[in-house]
Amino acid sequence: MPSVRLERRIDRLALQLQTVRSARQRGELFALITRLKADRRLEVQIETEAWKLSVVESEADQRAAFEAMQRLIAQRTPERVREMEREQGLG
Repeated sequence: MPSVRLERRIDRLALQLQTVRSARQRGELFALITRLKADRRLEVQIETEAWKLSVVESEADQRAAFEAMQRLIAQRTPERVREMEREQGLG
């Protein structure tokens, strides 16, 4: 499940988007919300692959799930990595 912070941030920005009048600010907020939603989808995909890795039995299936999970993790944006580090108290 994507982090609660990520979900809350998306919700907060969506509410803020409703009150902003400037077209430029609305565009910036919309772009940020879109990026955060993409981050959320990616986190769900990573969690799905992690689950697959934990339930598959054959070594070939485990390797395939692990490689898929690595490819997804590599797609995380630098901003998301920094966010995750802050959430874990590393940054």
